[in-house]
Amino acid sequence: MNKHMREMARAILLLIAMIGYSPADETIDSTLAVPPLSITTSTEGMFAKGYSWYLTVNPAGEAELICPSPRIKKRWTISREELTRFRKALETENFFGLKDEYGESVVDGSTQTLTVVLGDKTHTVTIAFLMNWVHNDPRQLREPARAVRLFNLVREWFNEPQAVDLRRYDRMVLEAAEKDAQQSAAPLPRAPQAEPSEGAR
Repeated sequence: MNKHMREMARAILLLIAMIGYSPADETIDSTLAVPPLSITTSTEGMFAKGYSWYLTVNPAGEAELICPSPRIKKRWTISREELTRFRKALETENFFGLKDEYGESVVDGSTQTLTVVLGDKTHTVTIAFLMNWVHNDPRQLREPARAVRLFNLVREWFNEPQAVDLRRYDRMVLEAAEKDAQQSAAPLPRAPQAEPSEGAR
C-alpha cells in the first residue's frame, strides 16, 4: 500500500472511530478531566504468520479490530486503567514531538502506523523497517523506540491469533536502543597514564 492510500485508509478509520460517538459517551474522559482520546493504529504487510490488522478506539474507549484477510471483526471496550496508562505513555514518550516517519523502505517490509487524536492535537507516526539499524546503527533507534513502546502498549489490548504480532522484533529494537543509550551515558575510559621518564624518578 503506497503512502497516499495509507493516508486515505487512516482517515477512513478515524471517521469510523468517531461514528456513533457523542459527548455523552465520555464517561472515561470526563471523570479524568482530560481531553478526549481517539486512537487508530495498524500493522500492514505480507507475513509468514498472521495477517495485517487495523484497530480504532473512540473517545469512549470502544475498540474495533479488523483483519481484512481472513475477514475478522471484533469489538470490545478498553479499560480505564489501560487508557490512563496509554495517556501517560504519550507524555512520557513525547509522542507529539516525534517525526512522521522512521525506518527504511524495503521489499516485503511491514509498516506500523499510529494516529492519536488528543483534544485538538493530532499526530501520526509511521514505522517502516528498523532491523538494519538494530545491527548497524542503533543510535538511529532512539526516537522510533519511543513510538515502538506505544505500539506495544496497544498490541497488549487484544489477543487475536490471525492478527500479526511483531513484538518479538520490537523487543530487539528496544533492547538495541536501550543498550546504545547506556553505552553513550557511560563515562569514557580514562587514557593510560604515561610512565615517568627515567630522569623524573
